[in-house]
Amino acid sequence: MGKAALTAVSLLAAMSLCATAEIRWIDRDYDFGLMKEIAGPKTGTSRFVNLGPDTVTIFSVRPSCGCTTADYSDAPIAPGDTAVVSYTYNPDMRPGKFDKSVKVRLSNGDRYSIRITGNVLGTPESLATLYPVDAGDIRLSDAVIQAGDVTFGRTRAFFVNAYSLPLDSISPVVVSGSQGLAVTPSRPKAGPGDIITYSVNFDSRRHGVYGPVEIPVTFRADAASEPATVTFHAFVLPDTEALTLHQKGKHPACDLTPDPIDLGMRHRSCAHRIDRDQQRLRSAPHTAALRAVRCRKFRQAAQGNKTGQVGTYKGRGRCRLTFRRSLPDSCGCDNRRSGPPASSDFSVG
Repeated sequence: MGKAALTAVSLLAAMSLCATAEIRWIDRDYDFGLMKEIAGPKTGTSRFVNLGPDTVTIFSVRPSCGCTTADYSDAPIAPGDTAVVSYTYNPDMRPGKFDKSVKVRLSNGDRYSIRITGNVLGTPESLATLYPVDAGDIRLSDAVIQAGDVTFGRTRAFFVNAYSLPLDSISPVVVSGSQGLAVTPSRPKAGPGDIITYSVNFDSRRHGVYGPVEIPVTFRADAASEPATVTFHAFVLPDTEALTLHQKGKHPACDLTPDPIDLGMRHRSCAHRIDRDQQRLRSAPHTAALRAVRCRKFRQAAQGNKTGQVGTYKGRGRCRLTFRRSLPDSCGCDNRRSGPPASSDFSVG
């Protein structure tokens, strides 16, 4: 009898663990509708009825993000009783539409998801912070798109967000200044408070230009509204991965913009290094800057010319620096000397 009683108790316990509560939601999902950020947080509720024969409790309620808080009672829910789950959305610095979820878990293991949605009309302060570029009836998140270095033949993708201000729907218009830069809105029309996401795709091969790239992109809320221009910046580098050593040997060694390079003040070491990122100095096969200008040799070459005359310093490889001496004294890089170096204008020969 002892074994039989123990078996019966075990079976009852297993059946109770496997039992599923009969839950019917009266109103599960909740739409806050159009809400003003200035009005502060708003609260919604969802209810369900326990139609099963057993008592259940709410084990946990977890919102999907920190913008939402939840409240519930952990009291037992008897058969026929109704339970309430409440949640509060904070719209502070969150203009635009939102779509969140609240996960509900019961004591018997059943899980449910409540979907909460809404649209926040932002305050001027939050819009100025999150969307600083004024484009009339829309505001843009970025004034400049920095792509950095892009190897020729490859593509880069970016995103720009826009916030719709009018109370009526708009049809945004965007025009790119290059066939190599495609800009596409996420939706053809936008209502009040909607966020439009523009995908920006740069195709360096289609653009077809090496070196610095600057492409204007014009945004309008519609065809008749005032435009706003966002500038796309990139630097297209040659693709040298497929070149043979022989081809690399014939490839141009350096590409230098004509802007003067300031060698700066005296260094402890006798080597002036030129920042390739700031001066855009490139070695095409290696995409590296000129390694160093040895001050001793450069000073000897500079002292051989009178002030204002043009001289040449031959660097490594096939690079040649053409400089014009503008100060009568030496470059000042010797550890035993002090004072500013002679400023020089460089070009590649």
